Amino acid sequence: MPYSKKIPKTMSTQHPDNATMPSFASDPITLKGEDEILEADYAFSKFHCTEQMWDYEGKDTDVDVVLKLLTHNKPFFEENQLGKNVFLTLRIPNPKVEKSLQKKVEEALHSIVVSHDLATTFYNKKISPIFEVILPLTTSSDELMWVYNYYKKFVTGKENETLFKNTTVKNWIGESNPKTIELIPLIEDMKSLINIDTIIKDYIKDRKKEKAPISHLRIFLARSDPALNYGFISATLLTKIALSKLQKLSDKINIPFYPIIGVGSVPFRGNFSPHNVDRVINEYPGIHTFTIQSSFKYDHPTQTINPQIKKLENRITEKSPTFDEAIYNKLIKKYTAQYQEDLEKITDLVSVIAPLIPNRRSRRIHVGLFGYSREISNAKQKNRIILPRAITFCASLYSIGIPPEILGLTSLNNNDIELIEAIYPSFKKDLADSLQYANANIIQEILGTASNNIASKYTKTIDEEHTGLTTLIFKRVKYNLYDYKTKELIEWASKIRKFLG
Repeated sequence: MPYSKKIPKTMSTQHPDNATMPSFASDPITLKGEDEILEADYAFSKFHCTEQMWDYEGKDTDVDVVLKLLTHNKPFFEENQLGKNVFLTLRIPNPKVEKSLQKKVEEALHSIVVSHDLATTFYNKKISPIFEVILPLTTSSDELMWVYNYYKKFVTGKENETLFKNTTVKNWIGESNPKTIELIPLIEDMKSLINIDTIIKDYIKDRKKEKAPISHLRIFLARSDPALNYGFISATLLTKIALSKLQKLSDKINIPFYPIIGVGSVPFRGNFSPHNVDRVINEYPGIHTFTIQSSFKYDHPTQTINPQIKKLENRITEKSPTFDEAIYNKLIKKYTAQYQEDLEKITDLVSVIAPLIPNRRSRRIHVGLFGYSREISNAKQKNRIILPRAITFCASLYSIGIPPEILGLTSLNNNDIELIEAIYPSFKKDLADSLQYANANIIQEILGTASNNIASKYTKTIDEEHTGLTTLIFKRVKYNLYDYKTKELIEWASKIRKFLG
């Protein structure tokens, strides 16, 4: 198994949260097609990230990425071997959940062996440029084993099957490598984050039964969808709980874990920008790999970005703090209920603003058969709320001066705040970072006095230019002016914030 001892500490991703388009983009609004090949090269050769996520989930994906990368920047990849010095990691759809994308899994997994042949020709030696796969929405070991065994049995395992007479698949199209792949579970929902130790323990046992023991494991913790579903405080606490449980399990079974966290620039999704790296590192000492999303890469000058990437790559990963996770269950339940109640007050607004948010990536349509929106169950109201993806959701609310971080805050008392700060020291700073873009008049009108008072309590400074823009945007939305002028104001505001959503 070509599993490298070098495990990347920065993972460039394709999350479309950037306010500013990169210089290599062929379109002024949307990254598409060959742009993403250039982007991957840019992440490696300009920003010096050691890993690029190549995303098959919810988008059209170039299966020839390895060939195009190696030929586009031959000198770089001759010096920096793909699969040894820099890494390409696939994120595939989860067939159990994403029904319309099920067959994309086959396409993605079969591309791994093709990439091996291309890289072997390029480097004139056997090399597997891709050998890890991220499985989103993981809720059980079974889902991981399905992917692991599909690849082992039906991608590489078929090479010894006889086609006709004495000719095998291997005789006909050649040997298939790598023989096996490693799975990176991406954990996203509340139940799975709380039970993450059970999922991982089961997977380790199942792999051992298959005579494929695990020596170490990368585990991906989502931040965006938990925030969208349960609010940003719950998302942060759930991440801390998951890390605590993983640390306890790792210590008990003596298998090292290398957690990845999917953080974006907006505080709601992690508050991870080039200006905030030290704080986030201190907040998550046990995280081994941080995602470098589009806003981090394109909304700041290169001379600001590169030293922070270098810092992340050179840092020593520490152990995650452990604590009694159970004491946070009641708090998460209370806060989440209020967050989802507040969501109902802004759902109609989000639904009309969301189409005005620029699409920074060429994605599948967000409604209907290929729906990629998020449906949230409100246990208290017994109904369902349909929301766009987290980035569009955040951008919609920031555009009218209602940072989503304030939703649900009215449920918290002083004891709750103390409990939160005990494991989330940056809580008030993250809140203040978001509230500089708040518009008190609009919060008062939409969410009411209690939310406005709590926002005022944690606000340190206000960006007056952003306030003026959100006032104009809100007025135009109220008068059903969904035109190019409103879109221009939305983009203007996002560039002030240095993130879209």
